[in-house]
Amino acid sequence: MEERNYVIGDRTFTREELIEFGRQHYPKFYWIFRGSGIGLMFIGTFTAIIYLAIGLSYRSDFPEDSFNSVFYVFTIFCFILALAGCGLFIYSFVRKVPEESYIKHAVAYYTKLDANKRAREQKLKAAANRREAINNEKKDISDLLKYKELLDAGVITQEEFDEKKKEYLNK
Repeated sequence: MEERNYVIGDRTFTREELIEFGRQHYPKFYWIFRGSGIGLMFIGTFTAIIYLAIGLSYRSDFPEDSFNSVFYVFTIFCFILALAGCGLFIYSFVRKVPEESYIKHAVAYYTKLDANKRAREQKLKAAANRREAINNEKKDISDLLKYKELLDAGVITQEEFDEKKKEYLNK
């Protein structure tokens, strides 16, 4: 079989790696069927027993009433429901997920992981740029204040100060 590599972000995966990842991290398929099967088995069996008990208790009181047959029909329906639950439960052990589903799941997971990594890096870069811009602005203002002190001390002229002020404000 042809060896295919999958490139996701800055990583490369083989087909076998993705299948193995999918087998380990994609068990919800099985648990959906198993959980539904167990639920149907318990609910169906419990309800069938209740309907059967009610039907048998009314049997002696109303032997010719069609009321009893309704309970028996519900009992049979609930037992069928319980059997369907057994079928789903067994099906969860028998059915195999195609390898392509595992690969699709793994590719989706790693693609999302890579997108989250890139978004996090962009946020960090933007925050660093904002901090740098704030620091530069503070530096510019502190430099301008130094020139103001020099102007007040008479070391530089008003024209020189205005020139520096214009230079800082145009940045």
